[in-house]
Amino acid sequence: MTLAAPSSSFDARTGALADVAILLPAFNGQADVERSLASFRENAPLYALIVDDGSAPPLVAPVIPGMSVEILRIPQNGGIEQARKTGIDALAARGYRYAACIDAGDLAAPLRLQKQHAAMQASPALAALGMWTQVVDRAGQPLFMLTPATDAHTLRRTRFLRSPIVNPSVMLRIDAVLAVGNYRAEYPAAEDLDMFLRLMEHYDCANLPELGLYYELNESGVSATKRRRQIISTLRLLGKYFNAPNPYDWLGLVKNLLHLALPWRVLHRVKRMLLSAPANAPDGSAASSLRIALVCNMAWAMYTYRQGLLRALIRAGAQVTIIAPRDDTSDALAAMGCRCIDLPLSAKGTNPVHDLRTLGALYRHYRALRPHVVFHYTIKPNIYGSIASWLARVPSVAVTTGLGYVFIQQSRTAQVAKKLYRFAFRFPREVWFLNRDDEAAFVDQHLLAHPERARLLHGEGIDLDQYPYTPLPTHHDDAFTFLLIGRMLWDKGVGEYVEAARQLRARYPHARFCLLGPTGVHNPEAILREEVRAWESEGVIEYLDQTQDVRPFIAGADCVVLPSYREGVPRTLMEACAMGRPVVATDVPGCRDVIVHGENGLLCDARNAASLAQALAQMLQMDALARCAMGVRGRQKMAQEFDERHVIQRYREEVHQITGILF
Repeated sequence: MTLAAPSSSFDARTGALADVAILLPAFNGQADVERSLASFRENAPLYALIVDDGSAPPLVAPVIPGMSVEILRIPQNGGIEQARKTGIDALAARGYRYAACIDAGDLAAPLRLQKQHAAMQASPALAALGMWTQVVDRAGQPLFMLTPATDAHTLRRTRFLRSPIVNPSVMLRIDAVLAVGNYRAEYPAAEDLDMFLRLMEHYDCANLPELGLYYELNESGVSATKRRRQIISTLRLLGKYFNAPNPYDWLGLVKNLLHLALPWRVLHRVKRMLLSAPANAPDGSAASSLRIALVCNMAWAMYTYRQGLLRALIRAGAQVTIIAPRDDTSDALAAMGCRCIDLPLSAKGTNPVHDLRTLGALYRHYRALRPHVVFHYTIKPNIYGSIASWLARVPSVAVTTGLGYVFIQQSRTAQVAKKLYRFAFRFPREVWFLNRDDEAAFVDQHLLAHPERARLLHGEGIDLDQYPYTPLPTHHDDAFTFLLIGRMLWDKGVGEYVEAARQLRARYPHARFCLLGPTGVHNPEAILREEVRAWESEGVIEYLDQTQDVRPFIAGADCVVLPSYREGVPRTLMEACAMGRPVVATDVPGCRDVIVHGENGLLCDARNAASLAQALAQMLQMDALARCAMGVRGRQKMAQEFDERHVIQRYREEVHQITGILF
């Protein structure tokens, strides 16, 4: 066996989870390994050990922020039993107390490790602690829920009727595992049950009654391809531990004999039929009865930024209502299966009569629709929607997509908006922030009546399939294209971009400076088409108008630029990075969440045309290979941190927590 160098040099043996190690045995499946490790969301440094069971080519340790990853390589594939045993031995040698198991392709729910760690420290008799598990297909769609018993006594009685613990969800006390002989190959494909049965003879095992894992049902996995071997091993274990006075052992015997007789696909359909309805809601309601409302100041934003979420809801049969001012995308949303309701809203207006009309309209819609949950986006829906949902007695979640003019300006309007935030944000069940700077701003300025309800969503995610990696364009005339994508607003740094272009055009005549996005939008910071036309006449920039599909424009660019004054987590930067483009952006909240200076782009000072020009010149002078490497690292960062599937899972967890329904 060989040990690969860790993917990060920081010390993971600090913080609240210093004695916990993530254990991931894997055979091939590099992408699944990366996705599983990137799914961990904890408030402490993490350490993970990958046991590479003879993969060809060998697995590579992914670079994941806040996590040190090592790989222990086994030269030849010896099976999952050997890989688990080897991993436990290695963690014991490193002095870890707990091993948190996960399998490649499965995803951890946020704060899973902290919850398990706290429970195990509070109960020293516990040797294994699992969590409830949502079973999903390869596309991430829910199939059924696994909710094993939570107490040690019930687990001992029903150990053969149903799996006592879902192994990829378990946290193990390593000394207890070693004391009973570790994982072993005596019961092939049932090594986890064998381990839990031995642990239950000497210690307690339990499950936390909350969602901890998304388990991917893969027909090429152990449970499908080695099903017969697994059932035979389970029957052998049942014979060894059989307790005739226990009726559950008899039921377990019947169940496993049926498993042996039934084809796997029939068994899967029966399991889904039996387990899916109870998992959706305590009252037996299914996802098809789930009613979700989403409120925003633009239907365009719902269509552009949240298509993945909308599709997931609609595929699950939920009734989805978009409440927003109608625009050109409303028909497209309706075609997807959403119900669209026009909302009277002046996004940037300050007339209190108009705002009261918005509040009243939202209240009436909530009373009529009776949604299970409402999600609010942008300033006015967050403020007036949160108040209206409380008046209508409808649970709501506020999503702060960016702080905008309220925190950029120091006007009287901004002060009033902050007071309204302070009042309205006492009502949502949770307040989600897209970056830590925005969350800190609200906390520091005491705008949250209940700071404990604040949650970090870490961006709204990007569909990596929709924005595939695309090689940088090749030029025969040394042309170089910079592209700024967004609404033409002064606080997006458009003015600084134009001034930087003026400074660079003489030195770099082959450089093109392009603008893509609408002009004259309803915003105090809007730039009019006449102003853009003047820049075109000057020969400083090229205006590409606006589009509903930015991908061909990103593909044709050498570098994407966003000199914004402040962002939530900018969509355009995520799209650019996903497609492998280096980026120049300002060192402000939101932008610095996506861009690491010198890694996948360059950061410059905000409101500073000279600083921007210097960064653009540095990008021009960089050789093509260095720019290409930046683009590749940007794509990797998107896959590890901003995959849209992680965001959709967060919505699933919140909806389930509020309603008891899973979509």
